[in-house]
Amino acid sequence: MKKNLTILTVLAAMSVLFSCEKTPLDPDDQQVPDTELKENEYILDGDKYSFESVAASNFGEYICIAACPDEGVESFDAIFEQDEYFYVAISPLLNGKEFDLMTEENLYTVISTLSGAELESVTPSTLDDIQEGLCTFTCTEGVVSVEISLTLWDGQTFSAILEAEEPGIVVNENIFALDGNNKPVRTAFRLLEDGMTALYLTPAGIEFSADLEVATYYAYIVLDDESCHGKTLDVSDVIAVGYVDNINGLVVDSNEVPTTGTLNVLSDPENPAHYVVSADLDFSGTTLKLRFDGRTIDANLVEVIGNEIIYDDKTYAIQGVSLDMPAGDSVCKVMLQSVKGELTITLPVDFLDGNAHGFSQSPDLYIEFDGNVFSKANGYSGTVTVGVEGDVMHIDVTNYDNLKITYNGSYEKVQ
Repeated sequence: MKKNLTILTVLAAMSVLFSCEKTPLDPDDQQVPDTELKENEYILDGDKYSFESVAASNFGEYICIAACPDEGVESFDAIFEQDEYFYVAISPLLNGKEFDLMTEENLYTVISTLSGAELESVTPSTLDDIQEGLCTFTCTEGVVSVEISLTLWDGQTFSAILEAEEPGIVVNENIFALDGNNKPVRTAFRLLEDGMTALYLTPAGIEFSADLEVATYYAYIVLDDESCHGKTLDVSDVIAVGYVDNINGLVVDSNEVPTTGTLNVLSDPENPAHYVVSADLDFSGTTLKLRFDGRTIDANLVEVIGNEIIYDDKTYAIQGVSLDMPAGDSVCKVMLQSVKGELTITLPVDFLDGNAHGFSQSPDLYIEFDGNVFSKANGYSGTVTVGVEGDVMHIDVTNYDNLKITYNGSYEKVQ
């Protein structure tokens, strides 16, 4: 069954792969392989093919380009409805650079359903599908260009040149750089209370301020409202600046650590959500550079979790949750009860950490529901988040096709 993919499913780096037959481009001389690539062509193991439809788009701060061999595909989203496509999404921090996919830490995603060059998801942390890879990416005045060469997991070589023009493309140059490790600012929150403004900036793509506690890093600036005037301030002119490193459990605050540097914050009286922030700070040898110009989210917003299973566009309330974690076993089961029947999530015990885990990370991660087994082995992609804190379990699951689960509430332990 062909899945109806959307751009959201693609950025999550999950898809079901299909293939179809196609004929290589005929070189002028059949005796001499034509290996010179032109715009919107690709070579797979010596045979050259053409991308007949190519389009570019933004998704968040990412700059994306997608191509397929089919003619007449008129929109970016429609490309993902074809059996075969090639897709690249890249952080704007890589704009104008050639980078090695095997060592680059800034975020990128490469997905392919091209016959013979299937890539479920190539990212800085998921490299199983390739042995080597180089990519050059540019976005200038709405023209997105990508040149990429890969050695696939089976030893085949793949190279492509893609180019598309989209005047609406936006390059997000917002920067969060801790000790020179550049990342984009993906989310910013504002908290306005008692004449003070607190801003929280993070590389994490989150929707609610409560999730800052699970973000890798975030920075904060607290100052009087009247100081949001866009003029240069010294650290001593603000109430507090600092950063939180949740990986190492660090909270570094200017009131506790000798801190130098300058910053400025500009609020927009006509748009309370818009802030401009620039900061260059040194926390006793640890540097933090912030650049942000964009929309902030009200930090008081609270996520409402539906406690439901959405399956084939129908919603089923979750009636109960239980956890079966046999002593000494490395695999556990989470069972969800609904009028549609029981849904079982099997996962390694180590994955009960509240972090998102993909099907590709473990053969012991899969979902059973309505007679189906959703797993990587069965050709599915998916992301499973299960966190346990005391008597409360949080669940967020999707197979990026026809199944979505959200839950936050009590659970029972199977004895």
